Amino acid sequence: MNSSPETACVACAGLETKVFWSDENRTIRECDNCGLLFLFPQPDPTALHAEFQSAYFASSNGGGATRLELEFEEWRRGALARIVRSIRALRPAGRLLDVGCASGEIFEYFRDEDWQLYGVEPSTLAFARAHERFGSEPRVHLFNAYLGDASFEPKSFDVITVLESLYYMPDPCRELSDLRRIIKDDGLLAIAMPGYTYHRVRHSGPLSRVLYGTRCSLTRSHLFYFSTRSLAALLKRAGFRICEIVPLGSSAYGSSFGRLARQAYLTFSAALERMTFGQINLAPHVLYLCRTANS
Repeated sequence: MNSSPETACVACAGLETKVFWSDENRTIRECDNCGLLFLFPQPDPTALHAEFQSAYFASSNGGGATRLELEFEEWRRGALARIVRSIRALRPAGRLLDVGCASGEIFEYFRDEDWQLYGVEPSTLAFARAHERFGSEPRVHLFNAYLGDASFEPKSFDVITVLESLYYMPDPCRELSDLRRIIKDDGLLAIAMPGYTYHRVRHSGPLSRVLYGTRCSLTRSHLFYFSTRSLAALLKRAGFRICEIVPLGSSAYGSSFGRLARQAYLTFSAALERMTFGQINLAPHVLYLCRTANS
C-alpha cells in the first residue's frame, strides 16, 4: 500500500493505492477507493506524443492498409452507429466536437445540414487522413492540435464526443475541465471506452494466462483503465455526471462466425446488465452519456 501524493488517484484524488501488476516493463497501480487502474510512473509527454505521431496509426497489415482505414473506418462502424443513435435521440441538431477524431469517421453520420462539426486530432498522420476525407466540406472544421491548444469559445458546443481516447490523456481531469468550459449547460458529453469488468476478467488473472500466456495482458498503450465508479468520480471533479450507460460491442473484425459470436456475447452481456440493474456490466466497450452537474 502507498499513500504518497505521487501515486494519488487522478479520478477520486484518493491517496491509498497499491501495485496491481508489475514486471520489468511497467507497473500498474490500483486505487483502493474507486478501483481506477493506472500506469505508474506516467510516460514522458514527449515520448507519448512521438508514439501517437508514428507507431499508433501505422500500417497494420501486409497489404498496406493503415490502422486508420481498418480499425477506425471499417471495423468500428457498428459501434459508431450505436453511439450516433444514442446521441441523436437526445440531440437532433447542433454543434458537435469530436476530441481525438482520428480520421473523422464519426462525421460520416452527421452529414445533414442540422450539424456543424469540429474535430481536434494531435496526430499529423490521422489529421491528414481526416482532412483528405472532409477538408472540402464547409460544415467540417478540423484542428491538428491537442484540445488545450485549440481555442474554442465558452459554452459553444451542444455535443462533445471523446471516443476511445480519454484513457490516453495524461491529465484526464484537466481535459474534462476544459470540456466543461466549452460545452453548453444543457450539452451532452459522450465518452466511449473499454468495459472495465470485461477487460479486467479477460486480461488479468487466470483467464489471461490461459489466453495469452501471461497473468496480465492489459493494453500496453493505455494510461488508465476506468471503471464506472472511477469515471463517475473523475467526471464529478470536472463538473459532469453520468446519466446513461450503453453497452457496446467489439470491433467487427475476423470471420463471420467470430463476428456472430461477439454479437451474441453483446446480447448476453446487455441482458445480464438489465437483470442485475446495472450491477454487472460485461460489455467489451461502454458508452457513457453525461450531462453537466447542474443541468
